[in-house]
Amino acid sequence: MRPNLETTSTNQPGATSMPITQQPASRPATVPPPSRPWSVPARVLAFAGTVAATIPVWPALQVARTIAIPQPAIGAVIVAVVLLPPLAWTILGNDRRFGLSISVALTACVTAWAWATAVVAERATLATLDALLRGYFGVTTCAVAAAALLPTRQRTTMWVAARQPTGVLRLRIATGTLVWIAAALATLTGPVHAPGPVPPSDLVLPLPPGMTLLDQQTSCPTPHQPCARQLTIAAPDSPATAQLIQQLGRHLQQTKGWSLTWYTFTPIPDIACRPAGWASGPYLLCAELRVDEHRPAVEIQLWYADKHAPVY
Repeated sequence: MRPNLETTSTNQPGATSMPITQQPASRPATVPPPSRPWSVPARVLAFAGTVAATIPVWPALQVARTIAIPQPAIGAVIVAVVLLPPLAWTILGNDRRFGLSISVALTACVTAWAWATAVVAERATLATLDALLRGYFGVTTCAVAAAALLPTRQRTTMWVAARQPTGVLRLRIATGTLVWIAAALATLTGPVHAPGPVPPSDLVLPLPPGMTLLDQQTSCPTPHQPCARQLTIAAPDSPATAQLIQQLGRHLQQTKGWSLTWYTFTPIPDIACRPAGWASGPYLLCAELRVDEHRPAVEIQLWYADKHAPVY
């Protein structure tokens, strides 16, 4: 449709009448309000709130009757890894309102993980703890990636905020991306708490002279229960079971470093569990002596036990 054009003419004598075109007034362009940057103090406060959301899994507070991660060393490592996705967003976030909204959502995810770990997860079912971690990382890493790539209201993101980013912006992009990659790799790694491996046979072998290894077996009941190694030992020259137990016990004490407690009412000693690997590791290495009921032999069973599992 052509615009309505109004014409006027001059009334002066001898003047030629010329049409004068009046253009319609143009509407002012709608300019969106400028995006406010997410300040450093606001980022620090938001991340501090996320850290506070992990309080339920802190061992010292004992939020639940049975804490799934009671050892400070292990709990500190898990909490630090859990905080990687919120930390990545704290670095990558650009717009204040949008950045704070995503940060609140990530804090809610951390809170849900912490309470579920402290209340629902059990040491008897390590898969529960592992599943919670994997589910948390899957949700939060995808959320951070989507939020970082999603255009804001002004159709600008931190990635295209400037045609030639400054050195500070480049450093922020690189640092946040590396933190996000670390969080993504944590999603793909194995479980934090898993049953210990099969105990090595050199915890008992080689045997002293006069003893014979009759049989050696390994068993893993389920993927979430510890595997065990069982060795059957006999002494052809000494068929007496009590004497064989004493000889084997001295061998374990003097040669292999096990701590045994002997009793007067039974020939079978009590073998104390000992640390396995680093002091911060979650496992103890345990052993037990038993008498073979079908033949004159002694069985020794080895397995890894969770040092934090309750003993009743």
